[in-house]
Amino acid sequence: MKSIKAMTDFLGARTLSAIDSGLVERYKLHRSQQHRKNARDGRLVSPASINRDLAVLRILFSLAVRLRRATLNPVNGIKFFPEPVRFSRVLSREEEARYLNAASPLLRDVATVMLETGLRPSEVCQLRVGDLDQQFRSIRVRKGKTASAQRHIPLTNRAYELLQGRVKQAGGDWLFPSPLNPLVPVCRVNRSHEAALRRSGIHTSFRLYDLRHTALTRMAMAGVDLPTLKELAGHSQIQMTMRYVHPTPEHKRRAILKFEEFARVG
Repeated sequence: MKSIKAMTDFLGARTLSAIDSGLVERYKLHRSQQHRKNARDGRLVSPASINRDLAVLRILFSLAVRLRRATLNPVNGIKFFPEPVRFSRVLSREEEARYLNAASPLLRDVATVMLETGLRPSEVCQLRVGDLDQQFRSIRVRKGKTASAQRHIPLTNRAYELLQGRVKQAGGDWLFPSPLNPLVPVCRVNRSHEAALRRSGIHTSFRLYDLRHTALTRMAMAGVDLPTLKELAGHSQIQMTMRYVHPTPEHKRRAILKFEEFARVG
């Protein structure tokens, strides 16, 4: 929907025949100079967002050509922006301990829940007291980016005890209330994350979201099958789950040792 709105704002009431490759190129330039909506730091619209816009427009014109509402697809031949490869980190146990020891109490709890459940940062921050099912020892995720994000996740002992303690301490609806206003949930812990990185001495690239990568990767290495992992992660497509799974070098080495042992016995 964001792509449709952005293109409609630029293209206006033009007919399909009035949209050519030159106009698409001008749209690329126009979008690349726009600031991201609600971005406090003034960041421009990312190349990935513009590429998604172009992909949507290409699909729409492909349909129009099949329906004989258009003769050519003006997006064909348009060069998409190169996108940087996003490096996903999987924390070692030693890094995890250093990070949690350096984290503030609020960040430590958010990070621990992410490491034990694979929840997104926003999902953790939006948890309510009523979302903890103490009978079945699970947590409910009410909403997310897709319908698949709505799910119940069984909890490890570590996560359950942490959340149970937060229920007892809660003074309102939120398990992770804002330090400034307990009536609303905490929105972001990015500054606390950056401070924890400085204190811990972890200098390599490490985003808060990588705690989710770490959890899902550990689940996969523990033998959780992909369909189950997909449900726990709240993904709509299993291909997305596979992108989040990054076996560590140690895990791959153990896999080769297992293969070698099997080959010898055979």
